[in-house]
Amino acid sequence: MFCFASSSVRASRSASLPRATYVQFKSTKLFQGVRFSSEKPDPFARRPNAVCDPYGQGGKALNSEEARRLLNTTLEKGWALIDNEPSSTPIALIREYCHKDYIAAASFIKTVAAVGEINNHYPGITLERRLLSREKRWEIITSVRCHTVTLKGLSGNDFQIAMLIDVEAARPEVKKYIMDEVDS
Repeated sequence: MFCFASSSVRASRSASLPRATYVQFKSTKLFQGVRFSSEKPDPFARRPNAVCDPYGQGGKALNSEEARRLLNTTLEKGWALIDNEPSSTPIALIREYCHKDYIAAASFIKTVAAVGEINNHYPGITLERRLLSREKRWEIITSVRCHTVTLKGLSGNDFQIAMLIDVEAARPEVKKYIMDEVDS
């Protein structure tokens, strides 16, 4: 960890604090592990590697076959892949949930947001009210969209989050917020 002292701190140290006090200040428990800018860099510090690959996919999004295999084997029905038109690689995983009212939808969104926060992978969540013109009624829809922005497509984490959302949606405390089917 680096700590760059401002010029006012350096000036005040040299003007008002004797050297012994400054060294004692640096050695307090609060600053253990902190390296001040006046110190030399640690030659044994970890260096970043040449390839940043946080998803273990070689920096590439899942191709269509991998995404369809994961969709069919790991997720409940209702999830769909959105394909990128020119390349036909899936760019997102989406599912819609129908709710009886806005309050139930907001409670469901709170649960989905907690899943994203706990796993540090955040799905897009939208809440909308749609008019069903044939039936002349409104329905409240929550859309959950999983997508990895850095890969410009899907990663394994998107399927993991979708699976965890399925698990949460099956719990009785959350299931009460969801109606059975979305009318399209």
